[in-house]
Amino acid sequence: MFQFWGNNSKEEEPYEAVPTALSLLEDSDDEISKASTSSTHFLDDPLLKVRDDDPELTKLHLSCERKHGNNDGSQEPIFSQGAVALALALKHNTNIVSLDLSFNMIGNEGASALASALCENDSIRILNLEGNFIRSSGAAAIAEALCQNSRLRSISLKNNPLEDEGAIEIAGGLGANRSLRTLDLSHAGIANEGAMFLSQALTYHRKLNALYLDHNDIGDAGANSIADATIRCNMVMRILGLNHNKIGDEGMQSIALACRKNSQLRSIYLNDNSACLKTSILHMIQALRYNHTISTILMREYIVQEETSDISNADEFLNRLIIANRRGPFKAAKVKAYLDFPHVAMVYDLKGE
Repeated sequence: MFQFWGNNSKEEEPYEAVPTALSLLEDSDDEISKASTSSTHFLDDPLLKVRDDDPELTKLHLSCERKHGNNDGSQEPIFSQGAVALALALKHNTNIVSLDLSFNMIGNEGASALASALCENDSIRILNLEGNFIRSSGAAAIAEALCQNSRLRSISLKNNPLEDEGAIEIAGGLGANRSLRTLDLSHAGIANEGAMFLSQALTYHRKLNALYLDHNDIGDAGANSIADATIRCNMVMRILGLNHNKIGDEGMQSIALACRKNSQLRSIYLNDNSACLKTSILHMIQALRYNHTISTILMREYIVQEETSDISNADEFLNRLIIANRRGPFKAAKVKAYLDFPHVAMVYDLKGE
């Protein structure tokens, strides 16, 4: 398990040894790297630019995500060995600020290589590794990079099978880091244990502005821990994403308390959890009597749909929400409340009138 005080930096590879992606792929026997070399010819040109530290190359986006027609299939994943080649070049690059390698099937090997590069690279601010089959060992390497890199501002590891073990590793790195502002661990198979370790990390890292944990298996224990951390330690959290988890009434009450006591929270996402909808709404209304800065509350209910009959219509909820939010010394400049019932979808904006 990764510890906050861990330090296992790897010895630097010679700069002259940076190979082409093609040659690395030819030599690879990694399971997810078995692809023809002809399918990765597109990587050679950006790889040379990265190695040569081209000042005009500040954003390297090689995403292989296929949706809405964004990828016509002409670009294939770089796989783990393409990531290794890229990582070797990145160690000496001083111009790339944003790196997007989402859906490239780089696996633990590729993630570890990139993490090693991040221990030396101080130019990258935004890193997207979504959908790359990264598990706990890859997460451990990334955690080590978080310990040593003081420039990263945003990391996305969503859609990777991290599970609790991987989340615990990331928590270790987060606790030792002071620069990260956005962390996305959605769709990662994280349950209560992982959430609790991440909450503990927030007691050390008090500058995280946005935490996305949507589409996981977090229940009341994990929600309670996260809410407590945002009250006691992290008072700069602005966005908290907990859509599609298993949070019940107890967890919702804790989150509402966090909204009440943490005036920095701006947006909170609680779609499709296990709590009673009416109870959740009432908790949030009480929180908004004290918090006049929240701009977005997203709360939809599909799991316990019969509970929606306890509230006659969305207008009633919205009116109560607005009235509650207007109480206190300051009026909210804008409140957005979203509530989807079967056959009812409503958005209400209040612009200070």
